[in-house]
Amino acid sequence: MAVVFFAVLEAAYTQDTIWRVLSKTGSDLCTLSVGIVGGMFLNAQLQNQIGQGAAPIVGIAIVLLNLILASTVMLVQRRFQTMSLDTKAYISIFLGVITIAVPTGILAWIGGS
Repeated sequence: MAVVFFAVLEAAYTQDTIWRVLSKTGSDLCTLSVGIVGGMFLNAQLQNQIGQGAAPIVGIAIVLLNLILASTVMLVQRRFQTMSLDTKAYISIFLGVITIAVPTGILAWIGGS
């Protein structure tokens, strides 16, 4: 749902092609996931499930993973000039969805127990 929201919002206010819009959407998803993780680890149920001492470490590890993936998206968008725009968009969206899926999976794991 976030992919559609960001893509429609970006497409409504720009003259860029759909592939460029989708590339920017992947970046937006990476940014969104850092905020999700930040709020997620204030949850008392999650801290009890993982442990009071381990929850901040897990949170930092997930933020680090998200930042690495976001950096990869930026690297693909800016450095690989020979790569086609649609391939860049696919990679960007894929990595953006992965950064959203990791915290979502953890929340599903906590909610299921």
